[in-house]
Amino acid sequence: MKLSASNSCGTVERYYPFYANNCGYYRYAVFPNPAQNELNIGFENTNEQKEFPELYELYEESMYGSWKPVRIFSAQNDNAKQELKRKGQITLDVRDLPRGRYVLRILKEKETQKEKTIDEIRVLLN
Repeated sequence: MKLSASNSCGTVERYYPFYANNCGYYRYAVFPNPAQNELNIGFENTNEQKEFPELYELYEESMYGSWKPVRIFSAQNDNAKQELKRKGQITLDVRDLPRGRYVLRILKEKETQKEKTIDEIRVLLN
């Protein structure tokens, strides 16, 4: 979340992570938003988490509402799992993508019900 405050001395902008609670499965924040070079997905209480979302998809959003996939990232590889444990977050490199509006989809399969949970977050690259 971006917060701006202005007065006669000028303007100050701060970015604060916004945590989404996905029905008790995991809590995460997507930051910074808007992003320039990297987009981070940070998880709360990584030591207590047993499972994390396994797939992250980034789609470019057109002015007509359609989506074009531009990046798919799997968190099932060893490097992603180590980064999650060490830093509590996954970092997506977006510096080579055109500036504009994107949709980040976070997918997680529920073990007990064999269904997928999909969260969609709008992201701006500037």
